[in-house]
Amino acid sequence: MRAWIALATLLALLPLAGVRADTFLDTAAGDFAQGTFANTTLTGEAVTLAVESGAALFPRGNYTSRVFDAGSVVNWTLLAWTEGLPAGTDINISLRMGNISVPDESWGAWFPSDTGPSAVTGSSRYLQYAAFLAGDAVATPSLDDVSISFERPQPETSLKTPLQNALVTGGTGEFNCTASSPNALANITLWNDIGGTWHAEQTLPLAGSSAKASFLKAGIQDGTYHWSCEAGDGTGMVRFAAENRTVVFSSADLPPVFVTRSIDPRTAPVGGTVWLNVSVADDRGISMAWAAISYPNGSVTNVTLVNNGGVPFLAAVQGDYAVVFTANDSVGQVTAVADNFKAAPWQNFTLTVVGPAAGGQPANVTFLQGGRVVVSLANGTGSFSPSLLEDTYALRAGIAGNALEVTLEDVDTAGNAGKSLGLDILRNALGYAAIYAVSNPYGMSFATVRIAYNASAFANATFLRVRVCSTWDFASRSCTGNVFTLLPVTATLDLQANTLSFNVTGFSAFVIEQGSFCGDGICSGGETASSCPGDCLCTNGQTRACGGGPGVGECRPGVQTCGNGAWGPCLNEITATAEVCDQRDNDCDGAIDNVNGQTTPLGAQCACVNGALPQQEQCNNLDDDCDGLVDGFAAPCGSAIGACQEGTKTCAAGVFSACQGDIKAAAEMCGNALDEDCDNEADEDCGACANGLQDEGEFGVDCGGACARGCGDPPLPEGTGGGGDLATPAVAAVLVAGVALLVFRLRKRRGGAWGQLEQKYSYKPA
Repeated sequence: MRAWIALATLLALLPLAGVRADTFLDTAAGDFAQGTFANTTLTGEAVTLAVESGAALFPRGNYTSRVFDAGSVVNWTLLAWTEGLPAGTDINISLRMGNISVPDESWGAWFPSDTGPSAVTGSSRYLQYAAFLAGDAVATPSLDDVSISFERPQPETSLKTPLQNALVTGGTGEFNCTASSPNALANITLWNDIGGTWHAEQTLPLAGSSAKASFLKAGIQDGTYHWSCEAGDGTGMVRFAAENRTVVFSSADLPPVFVTRSIDPRTAPVGGTVWLNVSVADDRGISMAWAAISYPNGSVTNVTLVNNGGVPFLAAVQGDYAVVFTANDSVGQVTAVADNFKAAPWQNFTLTVVGPAAGGQPANVTFLQGGRVVVSLANGTGSFSPSLLEDTYALRAGIAGNALEVTLEDVDTAGNAGKSLGLDILRNALGYAAIYAVSNPYGMSFATVRIAYNASAFANATFLRVRVCSTWDFASRSCTGNVFTLLPVTATLDLQANTLSFNVTGFSAFVIEQGSFCGDGICSGGETASSCPGDCLCTNGQTRACGGGPGVGECRPGVQTCGNGAWGPCLNEITATAEVCDQRDNDCDGAIDNVNGQTTPLGAQCACVNGALPQQEQCNNLDDDCDGLVDGFAAPCGSAIGACQEGTKTCAAGVFSACQGDIKAAAEMCGNALDEDCDNEADEDCGACANGLQDEGEFGVDCGGACARGCGDPPLPEGTGGGGDLATPAVAAVLVAGVALLVFRLRKRRGGAWGQLEQKYSYKPA
């Protein structure tokens, strides 16, 4: 027989609910009486329980299951099984349960047999069932999948003390919680809402299936708090107390306090009703409130009052009444307050409501006492019978089906009889759907104006507001100042009745209009971008970057400032311009001076670098001509004058090399028509004589005759020693040196090299 049980797993997990079931595996268990299992020889095979043995069929068989363990006391809920019932066969199953593992006298009796799945009522840890199969010689029933479901019970928990609405003085309270469970208890926890939120105050361990825990909480401030208990058992089940107790903590036990009290009206007509209203508060709760009323003749009667409500009293006798309001609490604290009212005879009062139209407008007029109607007239004019003339009452008048209704509070009826109250409604006037005008001649403390509006005329009636014309002319039906200013009033809006009511102390003409609200598309009335993003794009004073300036190169975003919930113009924005060669990123593409130029002399396109266009390459370790090469060029060097020839020098890393391949200046040689010293003069200071000799007796060099000495020997002046010779060699040497120095200085000024000059003009004897 196959049911469903994994006993070890179920016991280990102890779920909140579960199923206990049976599987028949042992064909030799001996549990089946009078019948046997269906034929099988396979050990461990799950078989179906049936009344048969070989070819023989038995009429009945009984099977008693093993004892099932739920792991703890549980509530058994549903018995179910799967069966095969041929015609003429039957199966019944009965249960019994107990709390010890072996059935004994402590177990309950077998439940009556059932013939189908049924609810089970009962609690225990252990359970056993018996199956009764009835067949005949032709057919046998079969039984499979027997199961019973259960739920684990919660502990029972309660807060015993303090009682509901108890008062605790001194800041220390004792709380007693009790708990019980069919399973062993584990702990109990006291909860409260001191501090504004529910939290666990303290947890105490428990033992057994029924226990009480006492908690002592000290240092509690004055106030009203709520308390509850929570108990848990060993199976993990928990439960809070059924009710949360309200407990008042107070440093002192104060008497009741009359929060409000009133007698309405103060003067009633004889035979009229007076309402006695009270609201009383007390830490422990009010036990009773009543009023002792003394009649004008001295007799006294007590009237039980309703807290936070009113009760009527009949003022049957004319005269003054004395009232003592009294309240007590549960510990006998008493508070009494004296008051009074009076009853007076009726007198006549006349009120007329008129409008600008001839004969007045149809109106209704109501005379009220304490908010209750005394007399109501439909035609707008009539006589009232109010109380004494010195008393005040409220007069309420309305026109056009009460589309405009005015209530005058505390009207002094003395001296005001016969006056006219003016009411008027103008439709579609001065740009408004309706204007409501009131002309009031009566003295009063204040008045209430109630206007009925057409809800479809407004986008959102929740945000209506009132405007007033303070210079309304009732006769001409016009605002002489032609200005309706906003009236700073707090209005009572009835969205069901579509009425707007507000208090005034003076009268003129009123209109209602749509006030601003979140969703009207206008940022106003304190709305912000966070509170009403649909109307306000931003918060006033807020700034943000704007425009297309990406913040690259010379480009910069502008600044917008929020005003009236909208962004202002974009100011101080710097946008991209055409790139020019100025060491700036004018077009804001992230590259500086990326414009094309022209190289010289090649004419190739080349970008601007460091603010400069391409130019002739210089030996400066820079690529001046933008050919992709830094320096690396050759330049002529030396002189090309005379016999000299230029060489070349090569620039590398900003430095020229030595001049290579040039012919430099040499000493001037006479008579060869060459400029050896490269000063742009050939054979300077030389004659045509190739031998360089001077003729006898001549000064200078020529080829006119034989020279007595070399050309370099200057002639001697006459008178110095015959034929122009110097008188002595020493004097001659001095003169030659002087002449040579003079010529040397002159040649130096002409730019000759020191070596050349020295070579040309140094005196060297032949």
